[in-house]
Amino acid sequence: MAFALAKGFVESGRVAKAQISMLVRNDTKRSLVEDLGYIAIEDPASLVAADIVFLSVKPQDAEQVLRDLRPVIDKERHLLVSICAGLNIQMLARAVDKDSLNRRIARVMPNTPSQIRRGVSVFCMGPECTDSDRLTVEALMTAVGSCYEIQEKQMAAAGAISGSGPAFIFTLLDALSDAGVKNGLPRKLAQELAMDMIEGSAAFARVEFGRRHFAELKDQVTSPGGTTIAGIAALERWGFRNAIIQAIDATTDRAKDLGC
Repeated sequence: MAFALAKGFVESGRVAKAQISMLVRNDTKRSLVEDLGYIAIEDPASLVAADIVFLSVKPQDAEQVLRDLRPVIDKERHLLVSICAGLNIQMLARAVDKDSLNRRIARVMPNTPSQIRRGVSVFCMGPECTDSDRLTVEALMTAVGSCYEIQEKQMAAAGAISGSGPAFIFTLLDALSDAGVKNGLPRKLAQELAMDMIEGSAAFARVEFGRRHFAELKDQVTSPGGTTIAGIAALERWGFRNAIIQAIDATTDRAKDLGC
């Protein structure tokens, strides 16, 4: 995700590659970072000159990384922005300084379309953050898509929809293209039809948002005894709606288990 965000920040024009440094732990990652045009650093102390520190590591590695950053992270200078799933602001603050929660920390949950600047992000700010910090996070995340400020207690559920949601949509796209092939369509055509249909449907729903419920838009496509209502009936019979709800529930519950 770090590379996806960095790519989006640079392509938006709001951040230059020369302004982005990445802390690396091995030669392979160093080569990758440098090949992409970013600055690779190995010593956490090098981050002392940074204004914003993004934490983008696996949750199980976050505590050690933050311990390494303890001598570096300073409340007056640094805004720590975590995109690690399952680590709440209090946990992050304790990891940075076990004796104090006095740190400027924000949490952001982006998604992979951020790398093409079509992402959706949710974020929440810690109690020590300033209005300027909030504007900074908003400016960065709106550079790579839309973003919404939420309460931290909403992070698990919101992240399930916006953060994990692309995987669910890609699964739907795959299923639609398989269904097209099963019914005689060439694979490429089935894939393009599915992608264009979802993109157009979302755009139409956005235009009608606040005026017509999603169910009304669905009803507009159906006619008595027609083909679409037959498909809707099959979706209901096979539990499509409930499967979506259960997927969001399971994703939310797992995030909460991790401490989100």
